[in-house]
Amino acid sequence: MRISEKHYGKTAVLKIIYALFLTFLLVFAAKTAVYSLEPNEMGEIMIVMYHGLRPYPPKENYLCSISDFKSDMQMLYDNGYRLISLADLLDNNIKVEKGCTPIVLTFDDGYSTAFSLEEKNGKLVTAADCCVDIINKFNETHPGFGRAGVFYICDYQGQEPFYGAGTMKQRLTALVEMGYELGNHTGSHSYLNKLNKESIMKDMTDVEKLVADSLPGYKMRSAAYPYGSVPNKSYQDVMLKGKFGEIEYEYDVAFREKMVGGSTLPYSVEHNKLFAPRVRGSNNAVWDLGWYVRHYDKNPDERFVSDGEPDVITVPARYAQKLDVWKCLNKTLKIVE
Repeated sequence: MRISEKHYGKTAVLKIIYALFLTFLLVFAAKTAVYSLEPNEMGEIMIVMYHGLRPYPPKENYLCSISDFKSDMQMLYDNGYRLISLADLLDNNIKVEKGCTPIVLTFDDGYSTAFSLEEKNGKLVTAADCCVDIINKFNETHPGFGRAGVFYICDYQGQEPFYGAGTMKQRLTALVEMGYELGNHTGSHSYLNKLNKESIMKDMTDVEKLVADSLPGYKMRSAAYPYGSVPNKSYQDVMLKGKFGEIEYEYDVAFREKMVGGSTLPYSVEHNKLFAPRVRGSNNAVWDLGWYVRHYDKNPDERFVSDGEPDVITVPARYAQKLDVWKCLNKTLKIVE
């Protein structure tokens, strides 16, 4: 950028240069503060729930504008968060740079604004300004941010998931080949507290069939409760395992909207795979994404901070009692004061 004294005057030019220098120092100081955090791999990891995007800020906390989603990605990057796949979290295979915090993004209902294809120059490409397009482009300009997310799909309201160009097979194949994951959000997206056990298992297998028809052999590893509604206590486990007809399913975890707590880590004794927490991708309310980013900024000892060594789990001694050592046998444990 060139600043001309002719148009602004020498004093004004100096003020502009000084302001730019201060901005640089503030940004550098913020990033240095993030990367200098002490490793704590028993800290909290956010699972964030998005749905679709809108051209303008919506009133609902469950939706998001295109500009706000782009701002969220920048906010996460600037605050040291890096995208990982749910599979890597479940498999204890966290690979983010030292001083950074992993985060998992999820997208419900199969909105075309979350992901879809469009035809361009005779080829099918990711639709402009859908969530996947925004993440992919952001990662290109911010190396190391990551390109990952779980898409919880259902089959209701008479519209296929990710409605747009291409066939269902082409859409799902494109999404998975880019490294994104699929999860089960039930076929009818009903209130599960109003359904019996058989109806819920049918709902779950409807999505299994939908995916299997397009991606034979693909294994979904997680589910998400529609509306956050919970089945009758006597058969809540159908969210993780069940069978209807000839179709069986089994998942590692099921997510429900709630406070993060310490239960997103599979190797934490507090982990509850039947009711793992997700937070909304919003900045409007307490316990939403924006609230947690600010909360962890003020309370950095609560967030997961990577040691940069995937084969080592570094745990401050004060949190060692939360560690389920039987789930970490393939890792080196490092307890620090």
